[in-house]
Amino acid sequence: MTLPRRRALTAYVLLAIPLTFFILVRIVPTLSALQVAFYQWDMLSDTRPFVGLDNFQHLPSDATFVAAIANTLKYLILGVPIGLALALMACQAADGLHRRVQSTLACEHFTSLQPNDIVDDARGLVDVRADENAVMIAQEARA
Repeated sequence: MTLPRRRALTAYVLLAIPLTFFILVRIVPTLSALQVAFYQWDMLSDTRPFVGLDNFQHLPSDATFVAAIANTLKYLILGVPIGLALALMACQAADGLHRRVQSTLACEHFTSLQPNDIVDDARGLVDVRADENAVMIAQEARA
């Protein structure tokens, strides 16, 4: 077998597992739910009479469906843009902290901080001095 064929075969084998999982977890339940939508079934009785599109004709007059659509639209119009704006603001705020956090995490094995050094009743949950000590140790380690 040639190298390109072997690579293609490897790619297909590696894609088979997540593709199978996606089909079993996403596609099959969606098709099952679509099938149930065409039947009048209360999940307790053994009979499931086929009603076709009758279930869909009653949707506009169903108060629960109208409330669900209204809530979805509210979330779409308000929740998504506000969430994106907050995420962008947090990303911008954290951008300046990136180097500080990176150097602190990279050199954590050089520090000998104890939990009582980090947690302080007077300063709150995180003792800022402990974090500054870790940054100083990281800077000394680079020099």
